Amino acid sequence: MSDRKRLIVELVATAIASPLLIVLLALLHQQTIFWWLAFPFVNLTGRIGAWINSVLPPQGGGWFEGLGTILIAEVIPAVILIWAILFAVVRLIEGLIKMRRERREV
Repeated sequence: MSDRKRLIVELVATAIASPLLIVLLALLHQQTIFWWLAFPFVNLTGRIGAWINSVLPPQGGGWFEGLGTILIAEVIPAVILIWAILFAVVRLIEGLIKMRRERREV
């Protein structure tokens, strides 16, 4: 497989794996790991969600008014962050495997 196709496959696979990993962590009650991964963006995403609600106020909805906007503002960056972490780990492992194969051949 060419390098370009392999890169695209890795990007798509890690993009699919990222939300699945978040769901798996939630099902296994491992929220600590999720928050540890997403902690750098928690303050920023909360402010972005509050800003979106102030610029475009939600229309109705009762006590949970605007909750969807804030959740989306916090979940999307978390998914992207975990996707980047997974992609970096995959690339690192591939590099280590390639390095070991080269050592064996020498």
